[in-house]
Amino acid sequence: MTQGLHSRQVILLFGMLLSVFLGATACRDHSLTSDGSQKTSYPNAQQSAQLEIGSPQEKPCREFVQGFYDWYFDRLNHVAKVSTNGPTFADVVRLRPEVVSPRLRQMLEEDLAASSRNHDEIVGLDFDPYINAQDWEGKYHVEKVAVKNNNCTAALWGTNSGVKREIVDAELELAKNRWVFVNFHYPGGANQREENLIDLLTLLRDERNITKKERRP
Repeated sequence: MTQGLHSRQVILLFGMLLSVFLGATACRDHSLTSDGSQKTSYPNAQQSAQLEIGSPQEKPCREFVQGFYDWYFDRLNHVAKVSTNGPTFADVVRLRPEVVSPRLRQMLEEDLAASSRNHDEIVGLDFDPYINAQDWEGKYHVEKVAVKNNNCTAALWGTNSGVKREIVDAELELAKNRWVFVNFHYPGGANQREENLIDLLTLLRDERNITKKERRP
């Protein structure tokens, strides 16, 4: 009686061990090597991370946008300290024209030229298009980046009246293996033509042309 019970215990223990072994091997990724033998591999940390990273261009885009805004806010703070007129967004076109697309750069230059010819009236942008404000409470930080094909959008958050919120969304494209700004979007814009910089510059240009025609004799 004792011997039979011992044999059944051994068989039961062997069965449990076999179930554990089969369960462990079921989680493995089996494939065949070139000679036909079976090769077992396990998912590693790098493979898992690759599923979460997304496009390989997300990091370069994020770094480019954050680097630009770090430079720009340093510039704004410096100019504000040494100039009574305050900073101007013209510094980007003048000092770093390569960071904006040719189309956007031309439109900004036209807007700046029109404003310089009309000191007594507002005929161009009356706010800083890069920060969507006339003043600032601190640096902006890239909170989210999305890349699709050769286009990138970056959501920039900052502090407004003591509240942290999304203030401006930068739109970029990859041109000659480098990112350039093509537009800036403004969450909560009054209307569609004021929601982004390109449309706003177009609206201001059209208004200047209408005014010019009306003034002609």
